Amino acid sequence: MKGIKHCAYNMDSGTIDIIWENDTAVSLLCSQIEKELDTTILTRSRLDWLIDNEPLTYAKLVLSGEIQSYLSQYAKDQTEQENNIRQQLEKHYPPETAREIAREFMMYDSE
Repeated sequence: MKGIKHCAYNMDSGTIDIIWENDTAVSLLCSQIEKELDTTILTRSRLDWLIDNEPLTYAKLVLSGEIQSYLSQYAKDQTEQENNIRQQLEKHYPPETAREIAREFMMYDSE
């Protein structure tokens, strides 16, 4: 999104603070935005990760109205990846063990 000069998460207020190139300031109240979203534990953790690590991406998704579709696609991709890992593990482990290993692996898979 063009025109953003600075973007950062303000932990004290729970906002993403944006300064536009014309020096206009806007604060996105994360808790209010997220109240309107359909989230799961997985997508909630992704939101937290975006806020902490990529506040500009979070802001762009909110301002463009694409945050819900982003979260839905993220959840779909993660589930697909976990299923693929589980299927590979089932070649060597019982199904229950493979499922638990895949789940554990996904918990620690990071950006």
